[in-house]
Amino acid sequence: MRGMGRVRWGRSERSAAARDERAAAGMRRLLLEGFRASTPLEAARVVAAVLADRLGAERTAVLFFTGPGRLQVQLATVGIAPTVEAAIRESLDRLERDPTRSPGWTRNRTATAVEVVPDVTGHPIRPGGVVDLCGGRAYLGVPLLGPDGPVGTVICCVGAPRRWRAEEIEDATRLAMGGAAVIEAARRGEAERRTRSELEYRATHDPLTGLVNRGAFADQLTHALEACDGCGVAVLVVDLDRFKQVNDRLGHAAGDRLLELAAKRLAAAVRPTDVVGRLGGDEFAAAMTAEQAGPVALGTAERIATSLALPFALGPDTAAVEASVGVAVSPDHGRDAETLLANADAAMYHAKRTGRAFSLYRLVAGAPPALRRPAG
Repeated sequence: MRGMGRVRWGRSERSAAARDERAAAGMRRLLLEGFRASTPLEAARVVAAVLADRLGAERTAVLFFTGPGRLQVQLATVGIAPTVEAAIRESLDRLERDPTRSPGWTRNRTATAVEVVPDVTGHPIRPGGVVDLCGGRAYLGVPLLGPDGPVGTVICCVGAPRRWRAEEIEDATRLAMGGAAVIEAARRGEAERRTRSELEYRATHDPLTGLVNRGAFADQLTHALEACDGCGVAVLVVDLDRFKQVNDRLGHAAGDRLLELAAKRLAAAVRPTDVVGRLGGDEFAAAMTAEQAGPVALGTAERIATSLALPFALGPDTAAVEASVGVAVSPDHGRDAETLLANADAAMYHAKRTGRAFSLYRLVAGAPPALRRPAG
């Protein structure tokens, strides 16, 4: 078409366009992979890999703080041998105990500009730490800048003198800004998951003993009953005798300590696959499945009673309590969690009244539910 001339790019324009495309591709990769990272360490590894590729660095390390205002540092590397990485980690451990060991790292904690070193032999301040351990002759120290200041630094090393170009420094700065964003995003995500996990744990566990609480115990018992195929499910309800006297004589702190110790003894007396929970106060419960659930449960009840009858050391004092244990087994004593717990509770009170250590719930043959009675 007349009047339309072909646009011809010179070598410099083509070179600039190619450089811009490489920089854009690096940023796309950084954001795409970095925001997928589930932990700050995974995000930092992405940052290290992208910067290493963009700068052609032989060895790259990302050092970042575990949280705002914290000295503790984590490390992600690319191209660094495991033995060297171990030496760096050891150096960081010493640094956390004594930050004055590394003036360079002290500068990096507050630096907001890239540190450009084409040759360490002529640098006014002889670098140490990561650069020395990596055998770096030239390096860039690029700060990871978050909204509240530096969150870490990226150190890109090569083993020979190198004059870093202005466009490389500019690209490294941009990528480091994106790197700080993905690390911070991963840190926030990790903190949110930790908070959710803690809230879920508090909703299902007793804060004093760490055992599952009544609601969670009933849920797990229900799941066990639903999953049981050709086996029985046994429930044991355990009540501590004379616990009130311990509270009255030694105080609530001693009583709480006794409950903690009793919970540990209970957990040690059952199998690893069994469930132990605190129903409230000084009452606990255990649930177990077995082909011969009755004999297994009675053997467990005897172990629990024997264990809890031993004296408890409560600081300078010693307290002696005993346990009353009630046992109910499905399907004979109930087919749902509520019924089994109620019947095991009735058996426990029968054991307490009769002075027995444990009692198995029994039913009067053919009697309606209103005439059920516990018996030893």
